[in-house]
Amino acid sequence: TKEKIIVYNVANSGTDEYVQKLMKNIYKDGDNAIWINDLNDLTGEQWQDAFNNAYKVILTMDEANVGMATDEIQIVFGEHVHAYPAGATIEVNKLGDNKWTGINKLNKHIKKTRNLDATTIFAFGDNYNDWEMLENSDIGIVMENADEGVKTIANHITKSNDEDGISIAIDKIYSGEVK
Repeated sequence: TKEKIIVYNVANSGTDEYVQKLMKNIYKDGDNAIWINDLNDLTGEQWQDAFNNAYKVILTMDEANVGMATDEIQIVFGEHVHAYPAGATIEVNKLGDNKWTGINKLNKHIKKTRNLDATTIFAFGDNYNDWEMLENSDIGIVMENADEGVKTIANHITKSNDEDGISIAIDKIYSGEVK
């Protein structure tokens, strides 16, 4: 079975309408995502499916509650998951599943099937769900619009997403300015 994403809107009335539209655009029902407004909407089979197969649970809520909810998730489920706060959302992944583990799996696959090995891995990120990837890559490039905490692990900070930061950083990589 394909792995799923469970998208749960914690407080419909309290969640920014823009965030709701964005999340529904990204994670559509049927595209390996289940969009629910009430946890009671999940059947026993869906709970079991989520427990066994979901690689990500995304919670949307009033931004003022994100910090407290993230702390609570870590207290209750901390030995099984990692919660990454981001604006009005919390991304919850199984412990050990993150962007860095994905990059490693891809690199091993390419090495095995194509006999190619990445000599330098550049990673771009702007949020806490990028932490492991930025920290473990050879060069971690953080967007200017990132949270200040994420910036602390950057090897290089580039312009924001809206200012073509990735393109600017790639130009600097090719010119040798970023090493």
